[in-house]
Amino acid sequence: MGGGQLDVPPGALERRAQRHLVDLLSRLQGYITTLPGDQLAEPGRWEQAIAEHTAMVDAIEARDEPTARRIAEEHMTTARAIRLRHALAGLGW
Repeated sequence: MGGGQLDVPPGALERRAQRHLVDLLSRLQGYITTLPGDQLAEPGRWEQAIAEHTAMVDAIEARDEPTARRIAEEHMTTARAIRLRHALAGLGW
Protein backbone atom coordinates (compact mmCIF):
# COMPACT_ATOMS: atom_id res chain seq x y z
CA MET A 1 0.00 0.00 0.00
CA GLY A 2 1.38 3.40 -0.89
CA GLY A 3 0.62 6.78 -2.33
CA GLY A 4 -2.49 7.19 -0.19
CA GLN A 5 -4.29 4.26 -1.81
CA LEU A 6 -6.15 1.64 0.18
CA ASP A 7 -5.36 -2.02 -0.28
CA VAL A 8 -8.96 -3.21 -0.62
CA PRO A 9 -9.87 -6.67 -1.91
CA PRO A 10 -11.68 -6.64 -5.27
CA GLY A 11 -15.44 -6.29 -4.84
CA ALA A 12 -15.26 -5.24 -1.17
CA LEU A 13 -16.38 -1.67 -1.80
CA GLU A 14 -19.24 -2.83 -4.03
CA ARG A 15 -20.49 -5.24 -1.34
CA ARG A 16 -20.27 -2.49 1.28
CA ALA A 17 -22.15 -0.09 -1.00
CA GLN A 18 -24.86 -2.71 -1.55
CA ARG A 19 -25.30 -3.14 2.21
CA HIS A 20 -25.68 0.62 2.58
CA LEU A 21 -28.15 0.72 -0.30
CA VAL A 22 -30.23 -2.07 1.22
CA ASP A 23 -30.20 -0.23 4.57
CA LEU A 24 -31.18 3.03 2.89
CA LEU A 25 -34.02 1.40 0.97
CA SER A 26 -35.26 -0.31 4.13
CA ARG A 27 -35.30 2.99 6.05
CA LEU A 28 -36.95 4.73 3.11
CA GLN A 29 -39.68 2.08 3.02
CA GLY A 30 -40.27 2.63 6.75
CA TYR A 31 -40.56 6.37 6.17
CA ILE A 32 -42.87 5.98 3.20
CA THR A 33 -45.31 3.83 5.16
CA THR A 34 -45.77 6.69 7.66
CA LEU A 35 -46.78 9.22 4.99
CA PRO A 36 -50.41 10.14 4.52
CA GLY A 37 -51.95 8.20 1.65
CA ASP A 38 -53.64 11.28 0.22
CA GLN A 39 -50.62 12.37 -1.82
CA LEU A 40 -51.08 9.41 -4.17
CA ALA A 41 -54.77 10.29 -4.44
CA GLU A 42 -53.71 13.55 -6.09
CA PRO A 43 -54.81 13.39 -9.76
CA GLY A 44 -51.96 12.05 -11.87
CA ARG A 45 -49.58 11.68 -8.92
CA TRP A 46 -49.44 7.87 -8.98
CA GLU A 47 -48.38 7.85 -12.64
CA GLN A 48 -45.97 10.73 -12.06
CA ALA A 49 -44.36 8.96 -9.09
CA ILE A 50 -43.93 5.74 -11.08
CA ALA A 51 -42.29 7.67 -13.92
CA GLU A 52 -39.99 9.48 -11.46
CA HIS A 53 -38.97 6.24 -9.76
CA THR A 54 -38.34 4.57 -13.11
CA ALA A 55 -36.18 7.49 -14.19
CA MET A 56 -34.24 7.34 -10.90
CA VAL A 57 -33.56 3.62 -11.32
CA ASP A 58 -32.46 4.20 -14.92
CA ALA A 59 -30.07 6.95 -13.80
CA ILE A 60 -28.69 4.79 -10.98
CA GLU A 61 -28.16 1.86 -13.35
CA ALA A 62 -26.35 4.25 -15.71
CA ARG A 63 -24.28 5.48 -12.73
CA ASP A 64 -25.50 9.00 -13.49
CA GLU A 65 -25.50 10.40 -9.96
CA PRO A 66 -26.31 14.03 -10.86
CA THR A 67 -29.42 13.00 -12.78
CA ALA A 68 -30.55 10.53 -10.11
CA ARG A 69 -30.04 13.17 -7.42
CA ARG A 70 -31.96 15.81 -9.40
CA ILE A 71 -34.89 13.47 -10.06
CA ALA A 72 -35.00 12.37 -6.41
CA GLU A 73 -34.92 15.97 -5.18
CA GLU A 74 -37.70 16.99 -7.58
CA HIS A 75 -39.74 13.95 -6.54
CA MET A 76 -39.42 14.73 -2.83
CA THR A 77 -40.11 18.44 -3.37
CA THR A 78 -43.34 17.62 -5.20
CA ALA A 79 -44.37 15.08 -2.53
CA ARG A 80 -43.65 17.59 0.24
CA ALA A 81 -45.69 20.28 -1.53
CA ILE A 82 -48.66 17.91 -1.86
CA ARG A 83 -48.43 16.87 1.81
CA LEU A 84 -48.22 20.51 2.88
CA ARG A 85 -51.18 21.51 0.72
CA HIS A 86 -53.25 18.67 2.19
CA ALA A 87 -52.16 19.51 5.75
CA LEU A 88 -53.09 23.18 5.26
CA ALA A 89 -56.41 22.24 3.72
CA GLY A 90 -57.09 20.09 6.78
CA LEU A 91 -56.54 23.20 8.90
CA GLY A 92 -59.03 25.14 6.79
CA TRP A 93 -56.44 27.22 4.92
